[in-house]
Amino acid sequence: MLGRTLIVAGLALLISGGGAAAISLETAPPVVVKTSPTAGAAGVDPALSEIRVTFSKPMQDGSWSWSTWGEENFPEITGPIRYETDQRTCVLPVKLEPGKFYATWLNSEKFRNFKDTDGRPAVPYLLTFSTAVGQASGPIDLRQCVENFFAHNFRDVTSRQTLEWGRVETNANGNLSIRYKYRARIWDKDTITNNQVFTFDPKGKFVCVADAAAAGSSASDTVPSLNADQRAVVAWTDRQFRSYFDDRAFDGWTAEDLETLETKCLDALNGPRGRDYYTAINTLGALRSTNALPPLRGIAFERVDGNNRNRWMAARVLGIMGDRQSVPDLITLVYHGNPNTRWWAQIALVQLTGRNFGGDWEAWGKCWNASGGQPAYSPEIIRWWSGQAETVEGLRQSLEESDRKFLESIAPQNTVPKDTGMEDRE
Repeated sequence: MLGRTLIVAGLALLISGGGAAAISLETAPPVVVKTSPTAGAAGVDPALSEIRVTFSKPMQDGSWSWSTWGEENFPEITGPIRYETDQRTCVLPVKLEPGKFYATWLNSEKFRNFKDTDGRPAVPYLLTFSTAVGQASGPIDLRQCVENFFAHNFRDVTSRQTLEWGRVETNANGNLSIRYKYRARIWDKDTITNNQVFTFDPKGKFVCVADAAAAGSSASDTVPSLNADQRAVVAWTDRQFRSYFDDRAFDGWTAEDLETLETKCLDALNGPRGRDYYTAINTLGALRSTNALPPLRGIAFERVDGNNRNRWMAARVLGIMGDRQSVPDLITLVYHGNPNTRWWAQIALVQLTGRNFGGDWEAWGKCWNASGGQPAYSPEIIRWWSGQAETVEGLRQSLEESDRKFLESIAPQNTVPKDTGMEDRE
């Protein structure tokens, strides 16, 4: 069995001098284009025996840098590392443990032995994922799922005392919930008592955490711990766009049928932007399609002005799918110019983190970084639209005024006919 520390198989590299050349696909450094498991995936089958990473161009054989982000988070290696015949896919044989968070750098600032055939080091890439609790085919231990969640989240909870566990409940879509009452010490200062409902999918993947009072007798999978304005947005969106949404559980579908539907929806994302396009975004969310994560992130975080229906729908789906890798980008959407976009960014963040800072993007970012969230949030303000205020204070004031008008417009007594387009205005 190979060691758990950094693996570096180095090759001698001679870089000849010369004048600057125009950047092209041939001269650009290689980048990671695909990983298995998908970066940020939760509920990965612990029986998985290989981690695979595919680069954008052919790579040097025998040269790689699978390096540690943390010794305790690096997978146990069980055999020789290799490249497949395409010279682009590197395979790491591993033995994974159930209910564990894994992280490894593919190149880093210090180690740069993933190189293309011309000796150019690949751009560093942090691959993270977590494995399901127990075997995928067997029952999961919800209490252990909650403990694992605390191990990687809620870093402000510096100590915790269990007060009461509730019974396990199965929700309409097959997810499992358990109520947990505990006393917590926050940053070793304040003491609070929380009574929350934690929800996981049948493989142990985190879905959401909700205040027990807000969740009711059985936890809501879609609207945890939302404030009154956020709930109003959820209700209005449901009235306006219910026909686009997809809440099917796909019980009884064969693997072949699910794959066919996924492929059809992924193809629909290429356009045109009609009903099939918007419906596909939501169906991919219902399928929990990890293959859809890259295009959905692209839709949600594309830095262009224009119609935003696809953007906020994609943000909504990323929250439903539990895509915590999108948290830093979702925080930047909290100050987006389109009201639906920034409200659904808030709602998705509540689902993904169990926290609620409303429209305060700075508080979201500080909490995420303080808890050790990865990727880290960058406080640099993105310019989302041409009329965006130049200063943070100006931006905040303009959004407060826009939100006031938006919330007034969606009040039930002012409800407009479906599909008027008002929700997509800049």
